[in-house]
Amino acid sequence: MSVNEKKSALLKATTQLQQVISLLDTLKDEYPELYGKLSDLEKANQELKKGRGMVEKELDQLRTENQKMKSELENVSLELGKVSKEFEHLTKEKDKKVETRKVLALSITLLTEVFGAMPHSKLLYLLHGQKVEMSRDALAKSSGISPAVVRKALADLSAAKLVEYDVESGTVKLLKRIYEA
Repeated sequence: MSVNEKKSALLKATTQLQQVISLLDTLKDEYPELYGKLSDLEKANQELKKGRGMVEKELDQLRTENQKMKSELENVSLELGKVSKEFEHLTKEKDKKVETRKVLALSITLLTEVFGAMPHSKLLYLLHGQKVEMSRDALAKSSGISPAVVRKALADLSAAKLVEYDVESGTVKLLKRIYEA
């Protein structure tokens, strides 16, 4: 290599070296800023890891709560089934009560009309209607029983404290319900 070439190469190398030094100076100035940014990113990464841990913990709690709620739902469903069966049972019992009322009405009918029982039951049955208080004449007309027999039966019922019978006014008031409507 000639001297000129060597000079040219040396000049080129010197220029490149000055550029590298300039670049190093720039990097040296930017290093604290970049190091600060790196430090901030590491802190943010730690916070994210911490947050992720908290989220995973909350997720586990939600899963546990979900299992408890499913268990409670199953228990409520079982209880609802029991209540439903009890409701069916009570409905059947109500139907039996209705049947009992029908049997009672039939018994009253048999006693008063078919077997000719004493007029007491027929008068009580009439007083169990919509009117708890009636006149003696109205009872005689409604029952088809003679007024004299009605007076005697009302005296007996009054003595038994089933009705309140005012002889002078002729009004009769039911005191005790025997038959359920």
